[in-house]
Amino acid sequence: MAVPERVCPELVEHREEDATTMVASLLGLWAAAEAVFLVVVVTVPPPGFRADVLTALAAVGLA
Repeated sequence: MAVPERVCPELVEHREEDATTMVASLLGLWAAAEAVFLVVVVTVPPPGFRADVLTALAAVGLA
């Protein structure tokens, strides 16, 4: 339900803050998942993984 700013500007402001917080949280979760993935893949590489693939994954994760 859309709330016009002229009716309740505080509500509109809180909605924007909530959306920003949600996006930041999702990006943080993505970064944490990527870090865990890289640690697992580098410490226990799956069969058939080559060293250059691991290096490329680590470089992408650290960029």
